[in-house]
Amino acid sequence: MPWQHQKLLYNLLFLFISMAPSILHADTGTGIGRQDDHELIERATQFLQQQTAKLPNKARIEVLPPDARLTLTPCSDLQPFMTGNNRLWGRTLIGVRCKAPKPWTVYLQATIHITGQYLVNNEPMHQGHIIKRTELGTANGELTHMPVDTLTDPQQAIGKMLLTNLATGSPLRANMLRTPNAIEEGEIVTVIARGNGFDINTNGRAITSAQIGHPVEVRMPDGKIIDGIATEPHTVLIRQ
Repeated sequence: MPWQHQKLLYNLLFLFISMAPSILHADTGTGIGRQDDHELIERATQFLQQQTAKLPNKARIEVLPPDARLTLTPCSDLQPFMTGNNRLWGRTLIGVRCKAPKPWTVYLQATIHITGQYLVNNEPMHQGHIIKRTELGTANGELTHMPVDTLTDPQQAIGKMLLTNLATGSPLRANMLRTPNAIEEGEIVTVIARGNGFDINTNGRAITSAQIGHPVEVRMPDGKIIDGIATEPHTVLIRQ
C-alpha cells in the first residue's frame, strides 16, 4: 500500500478513536449517571394505579425493571403512557417517555392482577336450560387468570339458554349461553297486523325461528308467506 494511503488510514483511525468517548457519551450518557430503575417502576406503578382506580374490582400491579443492559440518562420529566392495543388487564406493556433533559422512551412489562367475583351455577344444568336468578351464585378469584368472557353480573345470564351441560360450581362464560328463540320453526304463532287505524290478529305457522326483535317468516292459512318481527314468545308483528 502506498505510504500516502497508509498515512490517510492512520489519520482516520486516530480521528475515530479520539471521537469514540464522545460518541459513547451521546448514546448512553455514561458520563452523567444512569436513570434510577426504582423511579421508573414507581412512576409506572402509580400511573397504572390511577388508570385502574375506577375498575369495579381490586387491582394488584407488578412492574418489571427495564433490561439491565440499557443505560438511560437521568430524567427530570418522566411521562408514563399506555401503548397501542395494550389493556389494563393481565400481562401488558407500559411506556415511559423522558421529555427532558435528553429524550428517550422505554417500555416496561407489567402484570395487572384483577381479583373479584364471577358467576357460577348452584346446581347441575343441562343443555337447553333457561337460567333463573335463583340458580346462580358467585365465587371469588383472580379474573385475569380466567377466560375473558367469564361473566360477573347475573343480568348477563338470567333468561339465557345454556349451550352445554354444566356441573355445579362451574364458572359461567358468554360463549356457553345464547338468547333463546321467541319463536321456533313450525309452531303456530299469533300474527298481529297494525297500520293506520287498524289492528288485526290472526294465526299462522312460523317457517323460521327467531329471537325477540329479529325477523321471522310466517305461512298464513291461504299459503301466503309474510315477513314480520318477533315481538314476544309466539307473537309476530307486521306493520303496514
